[in-house]
Amino acid sequence: MLNSISALVAMPLLVVFLSAADMALGRSGLLPAGATTCALAGFLPLALVQSAHQLPPPSVRRNTYPLAALCALALMALAFSALPGATWDEGGKWIFLLPYAFLTALLATAAANNRLMTKVLPVALALSLALLLWSICRDLTAPGTFTPVTERSAGFSGNANYTALVTAFLCAAALDYERTRPLLFDLVFIVLSLAIVLISLSRSGLVVLGLLLTAYAAVRITRRRLSVSEAKSAILSLMAAVALLLILLPVFAPHLSALQEQTRFRRALAGRQIDDGSAASRLAAAQDALNRINDSPIVGHGTGYARRMPELPHNLYLQQWVNNGLLGLVGYLAFLGISAASFLRRRFFPGLMLMLVAAVGSFFSHNVLDQRPFLILYGLLLGLSSAPRCQPRQSKVGS
Repeated sequence: MLNSISALVAMPLLVVFLSAADMALGRSGLLPAGATTCALAGFLPLALVQSAHQLPPPSVRRNTYPLAALCALALMALAFSALPGATWDEGGKWIFLLPYAFLTALLATAAANNRLMTKVLPVALALSLALLLWSICRDLTAPGTFTPVTERSAGFSGNANYTALVTAFLCAAALDYERTRPLLFDLVFIVLSLAIVLISLSRSGLVVLGLLLTAYAAVRITRRRLSVSEAKSAILSLMAAVALLLILLPVFAPHLSALQEQTRFRRALAGRQIDDGSAASRLAAAQDALNRINDSPIVGHGTGYARRMPELPHNLYLQQWVNNGLLGLVGYLAFLGISAASFLRRRFFPGLMLMLVAAVGSFFSHNVLDQRPFLILYGLLLGLSSAPRCQPRQSKVGS
């Protein structure tokens, strides 16, 4: 009974934080505390319920290595905050980002010890994508609702590239790589994700989502040969998806006309270069980061130092190197590698694809590790992947 209640409580929590609606609520002053604090407070009771009979819960014990890698990053951030270049502004917010990230992932992993989470998560992902699509469409038809009028439509997060990356994370976790359900469900997730990324006009988001969908198709094709019945089901699912899009076209007509007013979209329709100057700005920021790395390549300048730069590097690998030196960069690479290896060993493709999106997205974004949707999904998928029912069958020889 307690597990059922905790699973029901998890549903609204997941939808609010996975859709980035917490960011909009925070800006509106509707949260009792900061969004990160609310996330920790929300998942703490769920984690404690799963820890009541065994501490730590099995979902945490089975993921010691990936969680230890993330913990090492958090401890490193605290240790290097003693350097003179560390940024202690805003109450040490930039110092404690990685410790908060570890705590969020840890609590989500513990909460995933609830078996009902396997049923709750897909529904929460579908609702989160739908809500995120609504928010970004709302920004199109009523500019300034969630995003400044001068910026591209972004929905709840207020940043188009952030929204696109969150969408890729949600899509990675939602897709069915083992072909255990009709293709129509995956098509719904894909259509929702593509709509969000295209409306955001995020080039990096489109690259990341494109790589994800390519990997998804490759896994589905290579895992098991397509039977005649599955082929028929796939064709019917595609036809149903196209029919649904045609039916909904009048509903989205106002949003499409609003999208045509966006600068990048107009330039693309005119066959002109779509770059609005942001590419040159990002290259300059990357070069600035490299110059600062050259000044202190081993220990960096101090946790949060990148916040003092004229423009953030838009690259988490460079940001880790600027802040915490070569150790920070290697620590992040180790976190990605250990996590991906854990998911691969368990043949748990949602988690593996989540890490693929994180690894590629980190070339375009500096805030992967402080994105609550990523951290919550990472913890949940770690826990779900380590459950006995998710373990691959062992051969007689063993490996």
